[in-house]
Amino acid sequence: MKVVFIGSKNANDTPYTNASLTVGAVSTYRVGAGGGWSVLSTGYENFELMKLEGKQALLAQGRTGTGTHTRLLIELRNISVYYNESAHNVSTPKDYYVFIDAVPVTHAATSAIVLTLDLNRSYMVSPDGSALVFTPVVEIDSLNGVRYSVKDDGTVDITAGTPQLRELALFNETGGSSYSVLGGTIAACMEACTGNCSSIASASCHGGCSPRCFGIVDTIPNSCDDGTAYGACSSNKPLYCVTGTYFLRCGSCGCPQNYECLPDGSCTYMSMTGSNACRGAGCIGGNPPMACRNGVTVSDCVACGCPADKSCMASDGLCVTVATPTPTPSP
Repeated sequence: MKVVFIGSKNANDTPYTNASLTVGAVSTYRVGAGGGWSVLSTGYENFELMKLEGKQALLAQGRTGTGTHTRLLIELRNISVYYNESAHNVSTPKDYYVFIDAVPVTHAATSAIVLTLDLNRSYMVSPDGSALVFTPVVEIDSLNGVRYSVKDDGTVDITAGTPQLRELALFNETGGSSYSVLGGTIAACMEACTGNCSSIASASCHGGCSPRCFGIVDTIPNSCDDGTAYGACSSNKPLYCVTGTYFLRCGSCGCPQNYECLPDGSCTYMSMTGSNACRGAGCIGGNPPMACRNGVTVSDCVACGCPADKSCMASDGLCVTVATPTPTPSP
């Protein structure tokens, strides 16, 4: 699973009362054999950026090919800023922006990209002073092993994640971009990687170094979510692991204690034999103090009570008849 979040910073340093944009199609690029672009989202959603100061909202998510992912392609439309509640359109040099990232996508974990837009630096006045031009300044965080939850206001709490790469992307008025490395587990490699490029700051060089530094992710998983190997029984009987999916196979994997195997591969509570056999668990209705425990009928007056004419002996769970004292005749 790969997810993409969007947020903002420095909203209070801008002269605007609000800023918004619409996100359209979002695609991700996977390197290696069989790689290429795949779509994460095709819907259009509007984001009010001032409200995302210091926060993140879910931008796109989807299951995509496993492997090393190194780019995002995001469609950005209807970019506007507001002065005193009056909207002003912002011109854009292009409709699609490419962001370099570096995350693995595997069956066992969720990877995420967090895009944080610097609102104080992402709009510039055109050379003739007639309009604002969109020149996004974006911090890009590539995280692996992410855990997150969505709050009532639509923002998210990211509670876990390993930072693989943290970058700053600067886009100019023509849509060109340059990158600088801010941190992450592959930061040192990225800063040292030049390949055949004149500068790591160039988008082409940065994009080429990303998969070299990150490496190729093993795209062939060999176990189910709980670590059970393919073609083996889970410790949670009667589950059997087949290429990432569990099947009920009590004939091969057995059943938990006191359960029996059914023809469909599932397990059911075992039918006990003998005069004290029972099914289910709990008190046996209409017959206090009897209860069913692990397929056996037992006496449990503490839990199930006693008939009206008897009292509970908590020490052994039995109900006993209380002797009524014989009245002494009056002289």
